[in-house]
Amino acid sequence: MRRSHGQLVVFEPTASLPLGSQRVVVRTHPGTIAYLHDAQWAADLPRLVQDRLIGGFETAHILRAVGRPGLLADRGLNTDIRHFEVDVTRGQAIVEIYARLVAGDGRVVAAKLFSATAPTAGDRPAAITAALSQAFAKVLHDLVIWAAPRV
Repeated sequence: MRRSHGQLVVFEPTASLPLGSQRVVVRTHPGTIAYLHDAQWAADLPRLVQDRLIGGFETAHILRAVGRPGLLADRGLNTDIRHFEVDVTRGQAIVEIYARLVAGDGRVVAAKLFSATAPTAGDRPAAITAALSQAFAKVLHDLVIWAAPRV
């Protein structure tokens, strides 16, 4: 992919209450969630996702600049975290993020739903968070590849 001269601001993602915290969400049955005992994220999940999105664009070296609100940018990236959980009944991590690229006037330029799954290697916190990280890495890669040429 060729380098773009665009600049992108990455806004903090929105997330429903179970996902908008430091707690790791586990789906125990259809329609039922719990939190993983003795495990939590280093910060609220939306902030961590924002950090990783910015890092993903920086690592790709595709854009001229990427950052948080305050950066004068050509486009903005709004995201909604729809799923970031482990379904213990299926033994897999599920990450789903809806992304919208917006112009400076607020007009949506492009939108897409990104999702990925990864198998869990057990029910221990380390295995669960590793599976979530693997699924998120796929979503992050696909999102960067999709968004960068549109900035």
